[in-house]
Amino acid sequence: MFRSVARGLKPDRSRLLFIVCVLILGFVFFYRIASLPSGASREENNYVSSAQDIKSIYRAPANAPHKILALAESKSLKPSLTAYRVISSLFAMVIAVSFFVVCRHWFGLSVALMALAVFILSPFFIITARQSTPEILRYSPLILLAVYYWHLRTDKKETAWIVVMMCAAAILYIPGAFWWILASTVIARKKLLTTAGRISQPAAATGMLLFVLTIVPIIMAFVRDWRFVYSYLLIPQYLPNAIDFFKHLAWMSASLIVRAPYHDSLGISRSPMLSVIQIALAIFGGYALFSAARAKAWWLTASIIFGVLLAALNDDVRLLFFSLPAIGVFMAAGLRYLYIEWRSIFPKNPIPKYLAILLLASMVGIQAVYGITYSLIAWPASQETKAVYVIK
Repeated sequence: MFRSVARGLKPDRSRLLFIVCVLILGFVFFYRIASLPSGASREENNYVSSAQDIKSIYRAPANAPHKILALAESKSLKPSLTAYRVISSLFAMVIAVSFFVVCRHWFGLSVALMALAVFILSPFFIITARQSTPEILRYSPLILLAVYYWHLRTDKKETAWIVVMMCAAAILYIPGAFWWILASTVIARKKLLTTAGRISQPAAATGMLLFVLTIVPIIMAFVRDWRFVYSYLLIPQYLPNAIDFFKHLAWMSASLIVRAPYHDSLGISRSPMLSVIQIALAIFGGYALFSAARAKAWWLTASIIFGVLLAALNDDVRLLFFSLPAIGVFMAAGLRYLYIEWRSIFPKNPIPKYLAILLLASMVGIQAVYGITYSLIAWPASQETKAVYVIK
């Protein structure tokens, strides 16, 4: 069921639709980026101030890939709020393409295009992609997955291996990402060892050397102050008691589908992160994947649990962003499952095929309109947002 789609949209039409999707994403991410909302939040100002020289980044290397671009912007002739926010938008574009690559590898081209709109054009992703702060990096494991799948398919294995190692090293700069990479490495250790065995020794050694050199600032941060481990691994210095932890765990789970425990500046009031359409697709996708690809389903489920646990441990709803990529893949599986089930009812009749595509496209369109309306119209106009984002 979950092999790449051999049939579906014609290749030329699919490429055109992909280009259209990228253009739409570019419009959504960059449209009036400095004025929706107008003014910068205190978080944005503090973050930009922390990336004004290379020494401060070296001493506090968390989110260094994002900070380095912010530093480059601060040294330009006219640093501006627009330019600082564009950094996150550029990362968002790379993440969107990576999500498309992963979904195409698993489910085929047609489903990947629809999943791209359903997942990327969600309110919290759009809003996060339009901030000066680096929360968008919590979706970055998708980039590592996309690069890994490229490594599996390309003939330039040595070059691809080095890119994979550099990408993994860059993602390690994201606080909390160490746990995801560690768990994924343990789960996929046999495949990784097999893959590494096909690489020439010089290329493998080069990849490992570049990996170690890239994470030197992280190692030095631990050497200078061992307490860096708390912020880097997202372990609070004072752990909550059992009752508080399970209370936070329940609230963080509810934040995905029902209601958040408190208002966060990246949302409206206490709205959940997922819409009804996204929840329904994820449920169908979970059923389909556990039926046909249980190992992948459990790995995705573990990724979701990882994000929820981190959020509960720190009582921070934004850490749920670590869970959203896996939920997005479940959504893609749900789209594929619904399409296959609809087609199986009338396998030889072309009308149900196009009707299925029309119905799924309508559902995707509704979700996209909701996400764009929420993030570009409702959220900037809310009183909570106006109170946080102030023009100086």
